[in-house]
Amino acid sequence: MLQQCSLPKVSQFIPWLAPHQVPELKRNDVHVWRASLEMTSMKMEILEHSLAVDELKRAERFHFPKDKNNFIIARGLLRIILGKYLNMNPGDIRLSCGPYGKPELAVEDGMELLRFNVSHSHGTALYAVTLEREVGIDLEYICSDITVEEIAGQFFSPGEGAFLKTLSGDVRKKIFFMFWTRREALLKARGTGLAGDPEMDGGLREAALWTLKDLDMGQDYAAALAVEGRNPHVSFWQLENKG
Repeated sequence: MLQQCSLPKVSQFIPWLAPHQVPELKRNDVHVWRASLEMTSMKMEILEHSLAVDELKRAERFHFPKDKNNFIIARGLLRIILGKYLNMNPGDIRLSCGPYGKPELAVEDGMELLRFNVSHSHGTALYAVTLEREVGIDLEYICSDITVEEIAGQFFSPGEGAFLKTLSGDVRKKIFFMFWTRREALLKARGTGLAGDPEMDGGLREAALWTLKDLDMGQDYAAALAVEGRNPHVSFWQLENKG
């Protein structure tokens, strides 16, 4: 839980599987997909053609070309993943946004039963897919120039802030990002974003409604998954998209 102030335990080695066919998604399942955002310009152009007009306009608003390309690739791969479950052409999938910008499927033909969330950082993307339960996922690259005290003082609980002060060096930075991704994953699952609950206390009071898991993405990343309900079955899949 976000409020615990002991050294967090991260899920050990994740067996990322490369499926030969679309994995079956049951009511209690959460499928987490990992994908690389590194690809050839030709393949990125194919993904770009699958995006809707509003997504292309959003891509154009990025100042740096790398950020624009990452958005295009991440959204294009999202459409490929959703297309597997919906048995649809990626370009035919209609996406909309919730009040705080959380992407979701347009409500038609039972599509609203499929829920998903996306996060990407430093060349890697994570996608979480569920049925009839809200889900949030967050991935952060552990950068060296973060101001731990300032951000923790603004967003974290007093207990979390006090705990971070007992740590130092790389351990402190790693735990800071673990706390941050837990927070972000839960807020994304609830569909509010940071503006919805700046102090998070309300989210902690309803923690019994959610399952929160840290994900081991290696020493350079922190990641967390938040799922509505208890005891979901989580499996991990690798999207082969290089070339």
